[in-house]
Amino acid sequence: MELRPHQVESVENVVRILGTPPGGCMPPEGLRTQVIAATGSGKTLIAADAGHSPLERWGPNVGCGCRA
Repeated sequence: MELRPHQVESVENVVRILGTPPGGCMPPEGLRTQVIAATGSGKTLIAADAGHSPLERWGPNVGCGCRA
């Protein structure tokens, strides 16, 4: 399913906000964000695409924590 322009913008913002933090280490509790949008605006599609996008960009090791 093709996303609408406002959904594409939301996905890009979520992926940008949840990008690897400075220093490259994920905090043990992980990263979180919220998508606030009107009823019927496609929040489920935004979340699904935002969750899939990092896998396409960075591969299956995305989100793996740093090892000291």
